[in-house]
Amino acid sequence: MAALTFFIVSTNASGIDWPEDKATLLDEINHHPTDVISTIESRLKIASLSVHEQAQFHYILSDAYYALFLGDEALAAAKKALLLARKTEDSELVQVCNIKVARAYDTMADPTPGIDYAQQALAWAIENQYPSVQIDALIAIGSINLTTVNLVEALDYFTQAYRLAQQQQESGMDAVAPHIASFIALVYEAQEKSRSAIPYFEESARYYRQTDNQVELSNSLYGLGLAYGKIHQLDKAVDYFNESMAISVEIGDKQGEAYTTQALFDVLLSSNEEHSSEQLAQLMPMLDEAIDTFRQSNNVHLQVGTLLIKAKWLERNALLEQAFEVIEQLETLMTEHDIILQKATILSLKAKLLADSGDYVAAYQTLQAARQEEIKRRQETDEERFQQLRAGFELDQKEYENRLLAETNARQTAELAINKRDQTIVALVIAVLVVLFFAIVFMYFSIKRQHQQLEKLAQTDELTGLYNRRQTFLLLEREKKLAVRQNQPLSVAIADLDDFKYINDTYGHQVGDEVLRHVGERIKRDFRNTDIIGRIGGEEFLFVFPAAACEEVAVALRQFMDECKALPATLAAYPDIRVAFSMGLVNAKDQESVTHTLARADNLMYQAKASGKDQVVH
Repeated sequence: MAALTFFIVSTNASGIDWPEDKATLLDEINHHPTDVISTIESRLKIASLSVHEQAQFHYILSDAYYALFLGDEALAAAKKALLLARKTEDSELVQVCNIKVARAYDTMADPTPGIDYAQQALAWAIENQYPSVQIDALIAIGSINLTTVNLVEALDYFTQAYRLAQQQQESGMDAVAPHIASFIALVYEAQEKSRSAIPYFEESARYYRQTDNQVELSNSLYGLGLAYGKIHQLDKAVDYFNESMAISVEIGDKQGEAYTTQALFDVLLSSNEEHSSEQLAQLMPMLDEAIDTFRQSNNVHLQVGTLLIKAKWLERNALLEQAFEVIEQLETLMTEHDIILQKATILSLKAKLLADSGDYVAAYQTLQAARQEEIKRRQETDEERFQQLRAGFELDQKEYENRLLAETNARQTAELAINKRDQTIVALVIAVLVVLFFAIVFMYFSIKRQHQQLEKLAQTDELTGLYNRRQTFLLLEREKKLAVRQNQPLSVAIADLDDFKYINDTYGHQVGDEVLRHVGERIKRDFRNTDIIGRIGGEEFLFVFPAAACEEVAVALRQFMDECKALPATLAAYPDIRVAFSMGLVNAKDQESVTHTLARADNLMYQAKASGKDQVVH
């Protein structure tokens, strides 16, 4: 269970009357999504299935993959469902498949293409008065905006869906407003408005109790624990954390158990009540298990946070030797992973331990270092806050300009209506406006098409069809920020064609260009849509693999290198041409600059060259 992370799984707000067997599969996704995938894959092998049934099965298959957070598989299944649905006469099925594609896109590194699919469904639902589909479309658009941290827009779409769902509930529709409440709570929590989030978390928790949705209930209870902890109502926070923990243990959610243990321990540690100390002592073995869980999942920041909580407890209980051991672990993690945010806190705690042990000189020196780190962090925080305030001001200014423009347009329309006396003039004005409108629309789409063409030319290497150097580096910067924010691995490789100068010098640049085209085609066939690959030099390429560890990436790169050796007919006539790469592959570290990451990959690439070429060094 990721902190404050919720998924829409089989909400079925669309109101489609599913056949009994498919309705059962949709319900089973909340409990055993893997079994649902196996069942559907076996049923899709039945040759007698109608196109309509195939579309329904692929829709459910996408839902099951989404529940397992397998984004690529969920998107592929959703697009297949949409393609099949369009061959039927079921317009509602087409639109819910559009929404399913949008939801699958929400798991991608760039979820924004999903908005177009959801907007299509929203327009259809409004035109045909299908409030259930309208609700689903609003939720999908809101979720994508929440993922991209457009919090104002996300809250607006979730609120529209929530109000519409409440209206439908009054008309006898199945309750989905409490489910939407959990998303509104998420937005408020992200805006640090815990008191506003609590009523919505409570509403969703009641709903998940009634529907026996244990996974989502655990999430809502965890959210309530955090919210009450932030407003210092510790008894309530502890109760909610304990209940969330019990559910996590029951369903075998180790990550959820670890998150809740850390949060519960932190809340109890901030309390000075005597019974809290007893509870903390009882919780210590579970806190150690949480540390191991975060270590095994390579979640360094949560590992540091949990170790810091443990060190504070040990210091409070005068277990100085054990506390120093934890501090050593924290210092090792700080060095290995370049951790900055909690460095001042760690140094301050170390200074306190040194003072407790009587080493006042070392304590003073360590405290001075902690203060320097705190000053540095505050300067960076002040800059970030300034940027946030400026962005908020610009947004408010834009909203004011839009309101002013709307008022101006309304006033002009009213004045025009008053002054329209001659019907002939009115008809002429309307005709002119219609012509002008279509001319503007034509110009808009022409300019938009030209802009898209120019944008593509500006971003793409003409010879290979891959990203050019500038666009590749821009996308790398974006993926680095996403990887840090989402605590996901990011693998980066630099590849250089071996002996490319020999090919150019021996056979001419036309043959060399053909080799580069061959490499570009192989890259476009062999890698994921989410992978970012560009040509950054004459024969040099940069590979960026979001959410992928170096070990699995190295296997894919070696397979790609092997496939590049199979030359097309245009190159097969040259027997001594051999397409091979020397590659350097690294994992981008959280606090490391992109320049440093590229330098490490470049060094490894040169090691590959020096070691005989045609290999990946990582």
